[in-house]
Amino acid sequence: MKRMDRPDDKEPIVRLTDQSDRYAVYTIYGGMAVDGTRGELDIDNTPSLLEALEDELSQGNRALVIDMTPLTYIDSVGLAALVEIRQRTAGDSTHPPRTVLVVAPPAGGVRRAFDIMRMNRVVNLRPTVAEAVAELAAG
Repeated sequence: MKRMDRPDDKEPIVRLTDQSDRYAVYTIYGGMAVDGTRGELDIDNTPSLLEALEDELSQGNRALVIDMTPLTYIDSVGLAALVEIRQRTAGDSTHPPRTVLVVAPPAGGVRRAFDIMRMNRVVNLRPTVAEAVAELAAG
């Protein structure tokens, strides 16, 4: 996982925020100010996000919750990354499918981007991390 030390650093912060034997929750902060008030997921830092999540998937977790609520901006490359993550976790002859639930902000620019691009048809969106975790914990 990459962590940002300087406010001008473009690497995303990907932080494990909860884990059990059934799931792992990762909060995506994007390149953000030190005070944590904003985050962006764009062409500059999306490759690092994919790398961090690929590392996590290689650990064998059966389910991931990707919490994107701290983000204030996402571009088409960030949205495409979610599609790529979904495709990577769909399963094949050598790997079982994994569940990936995405928690998007309830309002604002990131939510508008999700709605405009109809991401609910592509990724499994949930309104809150608590609801996503409860769903995974149930079964």
